[in-house]
Amino acid sequence: ALTVREYLERGAATSREIQAATSLGQTAVSRQIRGMGGSVIRFRRDGALRYALTRTAFGGDDKLPLATVDAHGNTVLTAFVRPLAHGGFYIEPEPGMTRLLLGVDGTGLYDDLPYFLEDLRPQGFIGRQIASDLSSQGGGFPDDPRRWSSEHIGRYLISNGEDLPGNFKFGQQALSRVRRPLVTNEAANYPALADNVMKGDIAGSSAGGEHPKFTAYCGKRSSHVIVKFSPKGDDATARRWRDVLLTEFHATEALHAEGFPATEAKVIELDDRIFLESQRFDRSNEYGRISMVSLLSIDAEFVANQTNWLPSMHGLLSGVFQESCRLKLKIMPPFFPQPPVLVFLD
Repeated sequence: ALTVREYLERGAATSREIQAATSLGQTAVSRQIRGMGGSVIRFRRDGALRYALTRTAFGGDDKLPLATVDAHGNTVLTAFVRPLAHGGFYIEPEPGMTRLLLGVDGTGLYDDLPYFLEDLRPQGFIGRQIASDLSSQGGGFPDDPRRWSSEHIGRYLISNGEDLPGNFKFGQQALSRVRRPLVTNEAANYPALADNVMKGDIAGSSAGGEHPKFTAYCGKRSSHVIVKFSPKGDDATARRWRDVLLTEFHATEALHAEGFPATEAKVIELDDRIFLESQRFDRSNEYGRISMVSLLSIDAEFVANQTNWLPSMHGLLSGVFQESCRLKLKIMPPFFPQPPVLVFLD
């Protein structure tokens, strides 16, 4: 007969199932489960109380803290991410956690990395720089973040969980680090920052999109910004990217003129480059943050449409989101075919 631990390593189970597999009585099963302490989680599914065994993951332990940062910069413990011995993860909520983090079935059980953590993998131009840097250090990371496994994503988030897109902090390291003063930049610094980025220096937190860019805290605006930039010179490639950035700026202005929420953008011309400075809408003041998860990730968990963003929004409004959360879209160019960003407002 299997031991209780051996049986739970195969998957979650009820007390009756454990008794049948181990040939133990209810009292003996309960005693052994109590003896395993916090390594066993309890949850209800289909009306029955089930037990599951946890495991350590990502170089951390079996209880990984997930926190959120509010608009004033206060960090609040939101949940614990519990890696499971048989695979997958369980979200153990703290009081006040939005039920959207529990997933489409509302149980908090995920077969793989939860969608809101999967969404935090490095992406786009900056993401490729991060992946390339990690790959060159010999840590076993592929040089393309799109090829990262859940293990790669988790290890990266555990080590770099304090300055992620949106308002999540992940892992004990992120919660324990001392908050350092912001490095303030002005537009005059942008040419040097752009040159450093093109040399491979990683500038700021990961931000999606394929255009060369960096993130910074703009002292004049007193806000966090994403700055895209064109190549130097006046050849055909440089002129094309200048036109793209100017088009994005005017598209944003057109949205504002029609009353649609969109980023605040500014065009700056310096050192033979065009810079498009856009205010980040996942940051507030110096240290505040605002919740943000991509519609692509939300759709994969709650709708499974994956065609374009209009059916996705209809699916969300007619489904679980209608009852549990108010929605607000904020749009950043380019508009198609990429989906807009979805901001949670509880």
